[in-house]
Amino acid sequence: MRKLWVMLLVGTLLLSFAAGAWAAPTVEDLSNQVKQLQDALKQALDRIQKLEAQKAAPPPVQPAAQPAAAPPSRWYDKITVSGYTHARYEDRRMTMPAASPPAAFNPDSATRARDEFLIRRMYLNFISKPNDRTTAVVSLRRLGTKDQNIDLEALFVNYVLSDLWSVEFGRVYNRFGWDAFESSSKRLPFDRFPGVEGYGAAGLRGLYCNGPTDQGVYFIRKSAGDWEPTAYFGLVNGNFISPDNNANKTVSLDLKWRRDVVDFGVSYIGGEFTETVGTSPMTTDREMFGFFVHTDPSPWSLQGEWIIGRLFGQEVTGFYGQIARKVGQGTPYIRFEQYNPSKDIFGDLYNAWKFGYAYQMDKNNELTLEYLYAERDTVDVGQFGLQWQFSL
Repeated sequence: MRKLWVMLLVGTLLLSFAAGAWAAPTVEDLSNQVKQLQDALKQALDRIQKLEAQKAAPPPVQPAAQPAAAPPSRWYDKITVSGYTHARYEDRRMTMPAASPPAAFNPDSATRARDEFLIRRMYLNFISKPNDRTTAVVSLRRLGTKDQNIDLEALFVNYVLSDLWSVEFGRVYNRFGWDAFESSSKRLPFDRFPGVEGYGAAGLRGLYCNGPTDQGVYFIRKSAGDWEPTAYFGLVNGNFISPDNNANKTVSLDLKWRRDVVDFGVSYIGGEFTETVGTSPMTTDREMFGFFVHTDPSPWSLQGEWIIGRLFGQEVTGFYGQIARKVGQGTPYIRFEQYNPSKDIFGDLYNAWKFGYAYQMDKNNELTLEYLYAERDTVDVGQFGLQWQFSL
């Protein structure tokens, strides 16, 4: 561009000289012409510099578009819904003497042969978090028993007091051990250890045979270091979800450690429970101490618990051990469990083997095959089951 302007100026200058030669200009005229040409040349050079500066300058920055204003928050935006259902098929066979079954068995659970489809358990949870400190939980359940009503299993508020401390108040979940508290998908077998949950088909009742929740308060202190446990201090009625019918409260203490892929801990619960199964209410001790260990599958997983205490007027003890291995989307497992619900009664020992395979079809669906062989007194139980767990 600069060359073009210079050529035009030079051409103009030559034409001016040529015209002046024909007109025989005076010295003053030539001087004026030279001045005019110098001014024109200066203006042209200034114009060239402006054009080149405009060409080199970056394009003007457009102002950033302002984001659209977020819609106002609504109350239901802060509520999440979760839950799961166990749809199950069971084929059970019992071998027992021709005479009446032992007193520990009721007529329904002592049926010699039974195969059925059932909804073993169903849970629906509503969780609200209105702010950073407060969480409210409502949990509904339906269990596959004779009384198939929908219960309000849990209803509590968790409030964060500080970086380490929080409190739960209402109808709260127990924290005893590992098997009683963890979800079904983590524990693999169909049912929990009978020492904590019971096993109706064998006439067994455990620490939480009437449900995993109670009404009261828990104070929780988070771990502040590698070897410092998370601690749970509980004070509850000790009567599950039923109204309190005695003046005594149940206390509990649970200490749980987490190191890499290993969980381990100790638990204690002590109080009284008013027995209403018999003809008249009877208050009995409900006290238990336990120890547990669990490792995440990597790919092998080990798990075990041991308990000792007093339940329903009897000295009880028991343990279980489980081994599992994750293979792709499937996890085969083997568990042996032993529970003595009354140490003073000879032959009341319960032993069981569980062989299973849990297949995770996707994040919301799990299919489990399990075979159970159990012995108690003179009764043998063999049970094959297929369970579909689907979750929200």
